[in-house]
Amino acid sequence: MPLTATIQPISADSKLRHGSLPWVLGGLNAWSTYRRRTLSTSARKLGKSLATTEDTMKYASLGSVSTATLRDDDLLDAFADTLEWCVQDNAEEWCSDDRRKERDAYLKIVRDARELCDEDDNFSDPDDIASDLIEELSDALQNFAPPYCYFGTHEGDGADFGFWPSHDSIEELPHVEDSDGAKALGEDCKFVNDHGNVTVFGSDGSILLELV
Repeated sequence: MPLTATIQPISADSKLRHGSLPWVLGGLNAWSTYRRRTLSTSARKLGKSLATTEDTMKYASLGSVSTATLRDDDLLDAFADTLEWCVQDNAEEWCSDDRRKERDAYLKIVRDARELCDEDDNFSDPDDIASDLIEELSDALQNFAPPYCYFGTHEGDGADFGFWPSHDSIEELPHVEDSDGAKALGEDCKFVNDHGNVTVFGSDGSILLELV
């Protein structure tokens, strides 16, 4: 089933907002902004790879995971809960030995995050362990982002972490009129209707993403 989300249509000033976030939390927001740009450049390749292989991954839903806070312990709790849910939601994916190792690696990050938060009710982190774990959790969560999407901060709010469409990479896709056009083109592409709603097609004409 394609992913459908109520997201603002691609706007002309979206690229400008990529660089508008403040430097806070020891550079975490700046890192997230850089991460969005980096992921945008690779999302097209990633989306195409996912569209051309048999993939049964259950992706995370688009939307917020953590809002209105930049406290390390809050982010660790929210990210760890989300990663654990994503792993459990993909229980059928972890059948082979290699995939079980991948699952165990994800769950170890979850345990490490929770143990760090439980060590001290007042939560102090002089060695920047929390920042490293937040980055590890973010990298792991990116693996559950839908095609042409990323895990990180929202373009308009540096304290709103979640799964969002990568507008830059979607804008770069060629335009078609329907799924038949996508099949004829033979590569990932998009259709934008008169209302600004976006449908991203895979090279086989299947719907990868719908933004309403």
